Amino acid sequence: MKCQSCGKREATVRYKENINGKKQEIYLCSKCADNMGFTDFSTMFSPMFVSIPEFFEEPVQKKCKTCGYTLEDYSKTGMFGCEDCYKTFEDTLDELFLKFHGKNRHIKLPKKKVNIKEDNNQKEIEELTEQIQELIEAEKYEEAAVIRDKIKELRGK
Repeated sequence: MKCQSCGKREATVRYKENINGKKQEIYLCSKCADNMGFTDFSTMFSPMFVSIPEFFEEPVQKKCKTCGYTLEDYSKTGMFGCEDCYKTFEDTLDELFLKFHGKNRHIKLPKKKVNIKEDNNQKEIEELTEQIQELIEAEKYEEAAVIRDKIKELRGK
């Protein structure tokens, strides 16, 4: 298979990613993979939460005043110690989250609106359906027909 970047050389590296359910697979020659930074396999297969040198080269590391957590602690566990850590490390969070999680912003999706009327109708329909079954077993067909009509009305048919 040819390299999908240059189209000239034989592909020797396969790069796969899955970001938010979107899967992508790219085949590259060793030269294009090197140019894109995919040849340092020691970092590709290291644990997810490893120290990131550029965040920890400060002579004195910041510590959360409340819990004593440092950025290095976060890099080991992937979690902060308390809510004050977010304020303590706010100047580095964008870069940190981008490196660890691939995104630096949490996007809230709008909540699905629940139609209370439909929900109440569904409960009432279920109760009426049970009543119909009881009336049919008791051979009270006229009463069952009345309830059947109520169910049709509730469903909007």
